[in-house]
Amino acid sequence: MMKPSLLLTDPSPCLRYKILSNMSDPDKDELNELDLERKNDPILKSILDLQNSDGSFRISDRTAPTSIIQSTSIALTMIAYLGFDYKMDEVQKAVNYLMAKQQTDGSWSYEGEEYDMVPLQTAFPLWGISSVGKSLDPQLKKSYDWLLSKQLADGAWPVGTVYGNFGYIAGYRKLPNSKNGCRVNTTCALLALTNHPKLKKDPRVLKAADVLLGRRTIERHSMGINIARCLGVEKSSGFFSYFAAHDIALVLSIIAKIGINGEDPRVNEIEKTVRGFQNKFGLIEYEKSPIVTHWLTYDINNYLSIIDSSSVFIHKIPDFAFKGYQKNNKFI
Repeated sequence: MMKPSLLLTDPSPCLRYKILSNMSDPDKDELNELDLERKNDPILKSILDLQNSDGSFRISDRTAPTSIIQSTSIALTMIAYLGFDYKMDEVQKAVNYLMAKQQTDGSWSYEGEEYDMVPLQTAFPLWGISSVGKSLDPQLKKSYDWLLSKQLADGAWPVGTVYGNFGYIAGYRKLPNSKNGCRVNTTCALLALTNHPKLKKDPRVLKAADVLLGRRTIERHSMGINIARCLGVEKSSGFFSYFAAHDIALVLSIIAKIGINGEDPRVNEIEKTVRGFQNKFGLIEYEKSPIVTHWLTYDINNYLSIIDSSSVFIHKIPDFAFKGYQKNNKFI
């Protein structure tokens, strides 16, 4: 069993503040001291150093290498992960930048894309803005409406359309029970939608989560990659390949926000497997870097405690063996 006192030894005041503020009876003086100290956390400062004067964040390996809109959106999710919201001046400035780039129909579009429509182009800004507590901003209503209008009948989101035809989906981005569903687009859409206090329990969102959970793969090496990105340990890369690895910690965050419980056999399987990753000290190690271990351990334990007290059950789609890439038959 993991002891919170072990995690409170972490050098990051942002993590210590996050842990202490979620305790039932925190030390108020220590909490106030950490609140001041966390604003000078080197992790936060390394992100803010990438901000431009107009509020946007520079394209970089730390944020995203493809577009200013994506890099600014990702930077907001990183800052939010550290525990800050739109009340921070730099955050509000970034939100204003993204809002100014919004199109009249509520969507966002990036230059250079050959697609007619790409859900991910709107899901990224929505994820970023909603992460810092602005999901109920009236200007975002049409953005959420636009995103939901692009959802497929099976619950997933496509990679996009080219001249009205669905784009190609690489094997690592495929989803079971969805012919044209893209795991990356679906994951990002869910991350944005589950930050909305009302939409996170919407039947359309539950249907999408059901499809995502249909991919019953738990890849130990990729668990916590998004956390590692927030901390500057892993690089951010790609657009359609941004969620290239099936990060089960990220999936757990979606499950926890919706409130899906362990009666769902897929969630129960994840719970048992993830608990089995704990070492004798109760820590879940991030194999590539010890810096991430305390954050990952705290998040996983927090998500599992929420799931244990949840009441939503969504398992409706059938289970079957899934392979992203099918073996080709060779004829002689």
